[in-house]
Amino acid sequence: MKLSLNWLKEYVVLPKDLTADQIQYDLTMSTVEVEKVIDLSKTLDKVCTGIIKEVKKHPDADRLRVVLTDLGQYGIKDIVCGGSNLEVGQTVAVALPGAMVLWHGEGDLVEVKETKIRGQASFGMICASEEIGLSGLFPAKDDKEIIDLTFYAKEAGVDLSKIVGFDDFILEIDNKSLSNRPDLWSHYGIARELSAIYNCKLNPLSLPKIDFESDNQEISIDISDSENCYRYSGLVIDGVNNNEPSPLWLKAKLAKAGQRSISLLVDLTNFVMLSVGQPTHVFDFEKISNSKIIVRKSKESEKLKLLDDTEIILEADSLVIADAIKPLALAGVMGGKESGVTESTNKIIFESANFNSVKIRKAVAKYNIRTESSMRFEKGQAPYNTEVAASLFLTTLKEIQKSVKLITAVDKATKKIEKITISIDQEFIRTRLGDTCDNNFITNKLTALGFKVEQNKNGFEVEVPEFRATGDVSIKEDLIEEIARMIGYDNLRYSPIKVDLNKAVRQTS
Repeated sequence: MKLSLNWLKEYVVLPKDLTADQIQYDLTMSTVEVEKVIDLSKTLDKVCTGIIKEVKKHPDADRLRVVLTDLGQYGIKDIVCGGSNLEVGQTVAVALPGAMVLWHGEGDLVEVKETKIRGQASFGMICASEEIGLSGLFPAKDDKEIIDLTFYAKEAGVDLSKIVGFDDFILEIDNKSLSNRPDLWSHYGIARELSAIYNCKLNPLSLPKIDFESDNQEISIDISDSENCYRYSGLVIDGVNNNEPSPLWLKAKLAKAGQRSISLLVDLTNFVMLSVGQPTHVFDFEKISNSKIIVRKSKESEKLKLLDDTEIILEADSLVIADAIKPLALAGVMGGKESGVTESTNKIIFESANFNSVKIRKAVAKYNIRTESSMRFEKGQAPYNTEVAASLFLTTLKEIQKSVKLITAVDKATKKIEKITISIDQEFIRTRLGDTCDNNFITNKLTALGFKVEQNKNGFEVEVPEFRATGDVSIKEDLIEEIARMIGYDNLRYSPIKVDLNKAVRQTS
């Protein structure tokens, strides 16, 4: 899993002098294994914005142009370029001498140099997106199209990393170290850990509450397989323009987390998943028969064409999302092509659901399909998170397209996570950790991690938060682990094991 440090900082107020390398070490020692840290700004080192002042034909090459380019602090320079969409007044990405680029997006990185091309002096290189690793943000229509930044930047000589949000560090987490922590498969989950590690403020999500109904004429939701679907929160939203491209900030966040931009609605579902850990899905409302959503077991030999164009033949016991006629999605794994959103979609059904983790794992193995969504559902998400995700999706969509309208919100639940309260005393803590631990330290750290803690004369009464009560924390030993990792495994006092060495006994017959 890839995490953006700047994204984490939106949720947690980290110490100003804290480095990415220190975060890597501290997270690894207390929570998850951070495999490496990537300084994204270095990938765009010596690449800046330029503004085209003049475009002239190259005297000795029909397909090349001599482009007079304002580079701000670097001066006004001639650059030879073969771009197909060069225009006066356009803001472009310029690799200055010394920058490393992929020539035509292929092969190894090469250094840009001030040179002559067909006898014409050229200072640097006006770049296509694939040449500087930004094809996910700025997909090109043809192989000669250069990046047009006019909509995003009007000033020359600005580091491109600042314009596209790549003045950032990426933390790469080993997914195996997250296997027992479904709450950590998101930026907000890791931000909570950082707030506990560094004793700093965790910003609340502060999302508006959605007024859910249990039934509505606009949409019908039926959970017929209540053993495998614990909650289904559905929104009907009208006035959406899915033909509008995602804003640059959204594309950049997805790119930094290893996701490519697909469309506004799909990008927003991925944004929600990466923010709070809850996978979601969008259906085109007009493609749903009788406006009915049914969560059920599949019928033998039903067919479903998935979003990646793979067609699967369903077995009789798979969990699917269906309408009145046909399956629409393999629940928790991937949506179907026929009900998916397109550029013409303007009314949607938004799905935020909670499924039995075992059922999802079986579906992944059965159909040999693993997705970012299934990886999270396999670990066991908390049912309350469906509402959080729905509110975040709706709020963000309204910020981007102010004319969208929530028509209705329907919520069905079949299971509620029971509260878990654990009693633990200092003597138990001492014998397990080998030392006495300060009461205030324990209270503060557990509270920062989301637990409710009450001290008593012997120890503590600890209520487990819902996002940790999915099989992760249920006994005293689990709390010992929480306390130990907040102390830091590398900070626990070393005590040699006491062993009695007795003289060997020789037996004779």
